[in-house]
Amino acid sequence: MELPKRKKLNLLGYTNYRHYLADFYNAKKEENPKFSYRLFSRKAGLSSPSYLLDTIKGKRNIIGKSLDGFSRALCLTARERHFFENLVHFNQAKSVEIKRHYYEQLLPILKKEHGTRLTKGQYEYFSRWYIPVIREMAALQDFRDDPSWISKKLRYKISPAEAKRAIQLLLELGLLTREKGNKFKLTDSTLTTPAEVADVCMTQFHQEMLNQAKESLLRDSGWHREVSGLTAALTLTQFKQIKQEIQEFQTKIMQRFEKPDTEATTVCQFNCQLFTLTDLNGVPHE
Repeated sequence: MELPKRKKLNLLGYTNYRHYLADFYNAKKEENPKFSYRLFSRKAGLSSPSYLLDTIKGKRNIIGKSLDGFSRALCLTARERHFFENLVHFNQAKSVEIKRHYYEQLLPILKKEHGTRLTKGQYEYFSRWYIPVIREMAALQDFRDDPSWISKKLRYKISPAEAKRAIQLLLELGLLTREKGNKFKLTDSTLTTPAEVADVCMTQFHQEMLNQAKESLLRDSGWHREVSGLTAALTLTQFKQIKQEIQEFQTKIMQRFEKPDTEATTVCQFNCQLFTLTDLNGVPHE
């Protein structure tokens, strides 16, 4: 009985190039038992025979001329090569700004390959602070499907056009549904994005929310906010314990207020922060 042929790898469906390299190696090894890391290095013109293995394990990055070598050894088409190079830069980027730049180069292809699982709309939802806010606003007693009203309610931090696009996006993504009488209902739908993409979006989201927190600190009276802080010297164990307690507290808050109250009158943002001000021994900075 003839075994079914292994499905050809689709590079354009990956959001992590190291995962692709691991799958590529396994596929080649299955196809030809004599295939090796050393053979790949020779085809790629790499000096180290373990370059591919070290890259897959995250011990090494693809830099400089080695990127051309990888593309050649992987036998990529022009379109795949363009995608692979942007994917490498995206995965290896150190700053959110650079990650975002390369992700936007990948987005048109990812959108096509992932279909409904990953769309530009989902990326936009996570990367615009006011879109999740407007979704929560839809649960307010006095909410109005009026872009100008939404803009005013958000203290004119966004334009009516942005508010209108946000509502359209929320409806398209199924995060809001329109009921009778032009009323909106929050759904239980969730968005699925690869971890690498979610990291970029959520980092930007937190950055923008921290900016909103700074504005509140300067603008609002103490009655409208609760901001406090503690500076302390900690061991690595204590640092991990505090992180765990914060996560447990956030889970408790989320479970308690998971469903909006029908009498809700305002939308709030709850942030909880813990970060190092000096190097944390035992944990490398990335």
